[in-house]
Amino acid sequence: MEIKNYSDGRYEGQLYNNKRQGFGKFYYINGTIYIGNWNNDVREGKGKETIYNNDIYEGEYIKDKRDGKGIYHYHNGEKYEGEFKNDLPHGKGIYYFNNNDKYEGDFKNGNNDGKGIYYYNNGDKFIGEYKNGLKEGKGIYYYNDGRIYDGQYINDVIEGKGTFYGKNGDIYVGNFKNNMFNEHGIYYYNNGKKFEGQFKNNKKEGKGIFYYNNGNIYEGFWKNNK
Repeated sequence: MEIKNYSDGRYEGQLYNNKRQGFGKFYYINGTIYIGNWNNDVREGKGKETIYNNDIYEGEYIKDKRDGKGIYHYHNGEKYEGEFKNDLPHGKGIYYFNNNDKYEGDFKNGNNDGKGIYYYNNGDKFIGEYKNGLKEGKGIYYYNDGRIYDGQYINDVIEGKGTFYGKNGDIYVGNFKNNMFNEHGIYYYNNGKKFEGQFKNNKKEGKGIFYYNNGNIYEGFWKNNK
């Protein structure tokens, strides 16, 4: 074992041509400690990094960056296990939140990005697409009380075309905005009745047609669901 001092800390380990090469430990002046493999004076291969803020990373490095497969333990109790690139979660992985939520799927530059499954601690579950950490695109949200939404999301909000299945058997098919029925849609009641027309914030609003289960039809205008 050899010892060499650097401007940012002290190295203890193997050297080759006066460069860090092989296995060694580096004690950074900010309190971070790295134990693992080195190549051509940079961290490369497998290693463990105990960071000054009590975060811990154990996994693979390429050219001094966390790159490849690894596990990152955050000091607040959260954990990421999966693929890394350029020091960030990137690729396939699982993120465990300290409130017992869990996300499993694609990551990009540290954020949920691509396809994934989010498990909420209350029993809700979302399966769908993400962009920059937010729901974006197609997805299915399963509520813990039996309700289901299947449709579009924009910027983490239910917005666009979709289908909502109520826990009582009612079904809404149509447009959504701000997480609510808005604009044109069809509402199927579990007793056979049906309404087709305009909605505003989950209520019938505007022109529509109501089909009764006895065959009668009413066509007219609604305001505030009446």
